[in-house]
Amino acid sequence: MSEDVESTHLYALYTCHVNRRHASTQEAPPAEAAPSDDAASAAGPAEPDAPEDNFSLSVVATNLKAENEVELRASMVKRLTRGLMHASSGSVTVLDIGLGEVGSACYYRLLQQPGEEVQELAELSASPTLSSVCMDRYIVCLVDPVSSPLDLFRSELDTFSFSLLSLLDAWMSRLEELRVRLASWFQQVAGFTTRCPARYQEDVSVLLHVGLTGCQLTFQGPNQDAQLKEDTEKFVTACSLSSLLNTTPDNKPAPPSDQFLVEVDSTAEHSNSHAENAATVVLSLEGEEHKFSCETVSRFCKTWGEKVLSASNVSAFQVRQVLDDFKLQVIQDMNAFKRLLLQAETDHYALYRCLVFARNCGHDLLQSPAVLDDPGLASFGSQDVLKVLQEYQK
Repeated sequence: MSEDVESTHLYALYTCHVNRRHASTQEAPPAEAAPSDDAASAAGPAEPDAPEDNFSLSVVATNLKAENEVELRASMVKRLTRGLMHASSGSVTVLDIGLGEVGSACYYRLLQQPGEEVQELAELSASPTLSSVCMDRYIVCLVDPVSSPLDLFRSELDTFSFSLLSLLDAWMSRLEELRVRLASWFQQVAGFTTRCPARYQEDVSVLLHVGLTGCQLTFQGPNQDAQLKEDTEKFVTACSLSSLLNTTPDNKPAPPSDQFLVEVDSTAEHSNSHAENAATVVLSLEGEEHKFSCETVSRFCKTWGEKVLSASNVSAFQVRQVLDDFKLQVIQDMNAFKRLLLQAETDHYALYRCLVFARNCGHDLLQSPAVLDDPGLASFGSQDVLKVLQEYQK
């Protein structure tokens, strides 16, 4: 990344207001005599009311040029009016605000305090107390001047924007701190994808291994670098399959999702509690030196580690795309293996194909919790096939 990356990534933070004509109820004018038919026909057909914006925004902090900020603000007001602004999560879109020839990538989100009832602003526009409600709400916009795939970092962007709430309570006294934090948003959101490969080099494959196998990563050593520790944890999370499974790392049900690529039943009787018995990988940090306790890494992780190192020389977006492709390949392998395994219950040739596939895929499918704890493989036949394959693998 270039040294001036922070200056090339822009931001704007707004407070949300409601126009007074919409924020308070007014007494109805006294009834007047109905116009005569002649007068009504002379006046012609009634014209519909002109559309009016319900919302307006005030700038708290920004590093955009005035002309670009005006365009961004107008775009946000339109989204508020149409009900396209949400407090539960942010959105990524491409806007033409005069920065790039093909538009600029923009993440935007309505911020509200935790515990406050989630209520869309579009639904509140008829409330007589709306102005007091919206004065405590903020809209954050994070802008990449080019049309980049910013949505690859959607979860990190949501986490970063939510972390701003602690500063917004007293932003008038902490304005400079708020500006510094906003100015470095890209480094905080995406910088870990390039800093980790730069630090660990070939050992980045160990981080892929930790994310793939669900191992617990612990840190040891004096004077640990807090930034490096945070980057490493983020990188492992980005490699982890937990977001694609319907159980969390602590073996509890995960929040609802649109669709899971792999179904795991943590309460099934055949479960061996692999999450609870997961191995621990220790990372020792001392100055510029590091050492992982894990000595064996699969060929699969080494191959993808090389791809990560190559992508880190291009951009953070390229690294994140490689990590997503890494997880997709694992999911495809798991699904193909499970189909073969089910066939092997009644077909000896399919059993042989299972063994060959498990050996050639490059990672240990026979020890994967996503395979061993799959409810579709809970039958005695499937469990017997797994035991036979595990014996051949020894």
